[in-house]
Amino acid sequence: ERKKINADRIHLIRTLKERYADAFFGGIQDSTFARSQCPDLILPKKLVRKRAYLARMKRSDICIGSMGLHRSIGWKTGEYVAAARAIVAERFAYQVPGDFLENRNYIPYDTPEECLDAVEALFRDPEAIYRMKQANQEYYRRSLQPEVQILNALSQLTT
Repeated sequence: ERKKINADRIHLIRTLKERYADAFFGGIQDSTFARSQCPDLILPKKLVRKRAYLARMKRSDICIGSMGLHRSIGWKTGEYVAAARAIVAERFAYQVPGDFLENRNYIPYDTPEECLDAVEALFRDPEAIYRMKQANQEYYRRSLQPEVQILNALSQLTT
């Protein structure tokens, strides 16, 4: 599973860099594996620090998420929603609470080629990006804000 995840990510990042040049920002965090398989994609440490990453992400209209180990939803997905970004993400194997829906809050993909197609479709349709950003802002407000999560948890205790 890990080998496929890594191969797909490398292929995807290389292709996005080729297609979108300066309009794309992404890469791989430095590791022994990255140095041996894709040294050209390693991001400098200063760019992968949390503050730099969040600043860059907040300047991006489209964010791409990939699954974690055991098909978990990538941790960055919540950050993308909180920042009200348009999201292209590997299809979720798990259910997300509330009304976080495919093709409204995110565009799902199963293969790197489907991801590339989704990014291209969004790139050509700024209105679709805007609608998705609005949907994610609303989902965050209704479902992910910390105080809302606490209220939702408390309401389940009293019912």
